[in-house]
Amino acid sequence: VVLKIIYGEVSFLLMGDAGLEAESSIMASGYDVDADILKVGHHGSTSGSGHSFIKAVNPKISIIEVGADNDYGHPHAEVLQRLQSASTVYRTDQHGTITITTDGSTYTVTTKKTAPNKTSTQTTVTTTDATATSIPENAIVAPVETSTSDEGIEITGLNLKDEFVNIKNSGSTSIDLTGWQIKDEGDKHTY
Repeated sequence: VVLKIIYGEVSFLLMGDAGLEAESSIMASGYDVDADILKVGHHGSTSGSGHSFIKAVNPKISIIEVGADNDYGHPHAEVLQRLQSASTVYRTDQHGTITITTDGSTYTVTTKKTAPNKTSTQTTVTTTDATATSIPENAIVAPVETSTSDEGIEITGLNLKDEFVNIKNSGSTSIDLTGWQIKDEGDKHTY
């Protein structure tokens, strides 16, 4: 999802995981992408934040949501340089939580970095909606109707460039995926 929010004279462009193809499509469709604050697409990877797109957005502030020391090397140096030449860049790996507040005419950027939590917590979530996607990490899920069979499960899409896998349950019952894993070749990344 790409979302532009305008409040008074302050505008935000939230690019989600959109890449170069989406950027080109958005610009070709004639959408006004000019924005004060840009939430950079796809964690600052080379698959997004093209020269012409950044020039069209012309952000004053760019925010990159990225994990510290991630295996992907995000944000990429070339994209970072492109963004830094156009705007002030904030990164969640360096600045922590980034909050922008506005009254519609001015805005304030606040950052807060906290020390990593040394204790682990376990959250229990009970859901009757098999499509729920906002389940916390390390959650124990008690689904309603489940099956231990993998009948109906299929991988319907795989895109290594944009880093996604589509898994479809074409069966008639929900399937408990507890313990299931997706690994890349060589087992470097396991999900």
